Amino acid sequence: MAKKRGESGSNLGLIITLVFFVLSTVILGVTTYIGYSGQEEKDKAKEKAEKEAKVAENDAKWYRFLYRTARAYMDQAPAGADAADLAREQQQFNQDQLPYATGQKDKDDAKKWLVTLNTRMPWQGNAPSLTYEKRIGDLNASIVRLQADVKKEKDALTAAKQAADDEKQNLEKKIQAGEMALAAIKKTVADERTADKTEVNNKLTAIDTQGQLVVKLRGDVDTANRERDKMSKELAKEKGDRLKLNDERNDFKRRLDDANRKLEAVVARTGVDLPRSRRRS
Repeated sequence: MAKKRGESGSNLGLIITLVFFVLSTVILGVTTYIGYSGQEEKDKAKEKAEKEAKVAENDAKWYRFLYRTARAYMDQAPAGADAADLAREQQQFNQDQLPYATGQKDKDDAKKWLVTLNTRMPWQGNAPSLTYEKRIGDLNASIVRLQADVKKEKDALTAAKQAADDEKQNLEKKIQAGEMALAAIKKTVADERTADKTEVNNKLTAIDTQGQLVVKLRGDVDTANRERDKMSKELAKEKGDRLKLNDERNDFKRRLDDANRKLEAVVARTGVDLPRSRRRS
């Protein structure tokens, strides 16, 4: 049986409507998926940026902590609230509770460094009990005192040596005089060999006395020489002590240079420059 014209038009409209509905549903689904997908990418990018910002913030705080710690040991500790803040950070770091130290690559090296510093210069209150500036000042003062002591000992040794040389010259003159007197006595004895025997014996006794005096004088010369050698050894020991002190000062300067290089590295990484008037070469 043939369909009526009105029914055919109604079915076509229904089909067109159904097609548009399906297309609209598909398009809406696709656009919705694309929208959610783009939002997910934005969320991931935002989360990544926030993580990177947090890492950068922790890095800045970490290197600021190392920088302020290094300055504190250089006798440039912060004052007021910053000093108390640094002391709190030191305590947290020593207890492995400093938040922004977690995950830092140089944390272990920094730990060893601070342990060494605290062993030599313990942290008390809001600052180290001793700084490199104080240690250098004390060392320089010690060097000045030692140099003064060495000069004093050297001057005393020089004076003693001069006195020994003068005494030696006097003894040599006495020996020469004794030898000349002995020679004169021998000549006189030879010339007066025919004289009275008693007189000859008396003169021989005098000769013996002069000979004993000469022996004694030579013994005094030997004693003076030994004293001079002893003083020379003491002077050599003082020179050795001074060289040792210079070696210790050079070693301390080397360690100070190492600390300065580490400090410069921290400054380079943080971008915070030290006051030029406070830098050490």
